[in-house]
Amino acid sequence: MITVTEKVAQRLKRELVETCCELGAEFITVISAGNAGKEGFAREIIERCNEYGLGFRLNGGTGNDGKTQFNIRLDNREPGDEIVDAGGIRMFIDPVSAIHLNRYELDCFGDGNGFFLRERPVVETAAWY
Repeated sequence: MITVTEKVAQRLKRELVETCCELGAEFITVISAGNAGKEGFAREIIERCNEYGLGFRLNGGTGNDGKTQFNIRLDNREPGDEIVDAGGIRMFIDPVSAIHLNRYELDCFGDGNGFFLRERPVVETAAWY
């Protein structure tokens, strides 16, 4: 299963909150004012998105150049999706993409302006007979 760094989780959290606010999503109007502060507001948006099955879809595959490519977009969960928890934010990965992305870690650049995949080292196991 693909892994996600803490930087990615924080970036996705910001993206989700900003996008929901920009779209004026219906579920935002029912968030109580009782949870004061930015963190409380963000937490409620994330909880509401999880209730509605909303998260980020990560699609991956192999490009014409033979390299692994991916994209991320806001989407709903589909049957058969693998679900990855990114600090409370759900990421959905279809079964075919999961095969391509299985050996990677999703990270973001130092400035937070973009994502990249880092191949995780293969861990060899010894079998004793």
